Amino acid sequence: MCPSAITLTVTREEHHFMVDTHNNSYPLYSCWEAWPDLGMRRIYTTVLFTHIYVAPLALIVVMYARIALKLFNNGRRCLAEDARGRYISPFHDIPIYADGTENVFNMVVEVPRWTNAKMEIATKDPLNPIKQDVKKGKLRYVANVFPHKGYIWNYGAIPQTWEDPGHKDENTGCCGDNDPIDVCEIGSKVCSRGEVIKVKVLGTLALIDEGETDWKIIAINTEDPEAGSYNDISDVRRLKPGYLEATVDWFRRYKVPDGKPENQFAFNGEFKGKDFALSVIKSTHEHWKALIAKKTDGGEINCTNLTVSDSPFCCSQECAKATVDAAPPCKAANAIPPEVDKWFYYQQN
Repeated sequence: MCPSAITLTVTREEHHFMVDTHNNSYPLYSCWEAWPDLGMRRIYTTVLFTHIYVAPLALIVVMYARIALKLFNNGRRCLAEDARGRYISPFHDIPIYADGTENVFNMVVEVPRWTNAKMEIATKDPLNPIKQDVKKGKLRYVANVFPHKGYIWNYGAIPQTWEDPGHKDENTGCCGDNDPIDVCEIGSKVCSRGEVIKVKVLGTLALIDEGETDWKIIAINTEDPEAGSYNDISDVRRLKPGYLEATVDWFRRYKVPDGKPENQFAFNGEFKGKDFALSVIKSTHEHWKALIAKKTDGGEINCTNLTVSDSPFCCSQECAKATVDAAPPCKAANAIPPEVDKWFYYQQN
């Protein structure tokens, strides 16, 4: 805008005047750009138009083209990127803590509330994309065990945690389930798959899933309008009566439609409070640190990451891009089977 300001010229019109409603006259001034060369004006106008309109429009087109390409190529596989568009692992590269006090955690949303597709961080795949679980060649959906519809919370995981299958938990007597620690977020907003939110931990439930320890952290989105009212598991019981009981019922019975027995719990299905939950999370974080540093055997877990500089599995962005480019594109997403919306009824034990 500087060239325009420099050439700005104001002159008084000698034979023209302004007249108001009371017939008073005033001098008239005109303002214009006195360019010494009209060619310079055309160049300036072209440059100004390019910067103000063309460049932002091109950027928007590129952004949406990238999103469309990503969705087209990946189908039911959701790759993670940081704010600068660089590939990352949602398992290893997103920090566990969302603030410096170590009381607020990041949560990666895998399954939005009320949906049925069993999506999860693929721990054995390079860069650990979020993808739908497959069993016997079919995409997995959780059944609607009456009166529940799909997942009854926003369901996901805390990054940089790992329930070590080689470590027997002193509280449950069972080893870990080989996954990041799970989170049930109880806020009012239905989140999006792949969204990373900040959560306040309130308590935990110790599920024993086919003989493995599978902690379920109860938390609330810090941006929820009612988050300030929740500080421990007792607040959930007081402010959302029946929600914790429904949570136990959901986890107890969700595998029954697949012909499996009801799940069991440590502590007789009782929830543990915030302090206990925090100690469990920090323990799984220590197990993850040993995993990413190759101080423990992770088996088939893929530890490729881009931000943990002291990890032997740390790779470059070029390597990550090559990994993504080499992956076969997913086929078009299948339609959701109609039976996914059916209720499943059975007599409880």
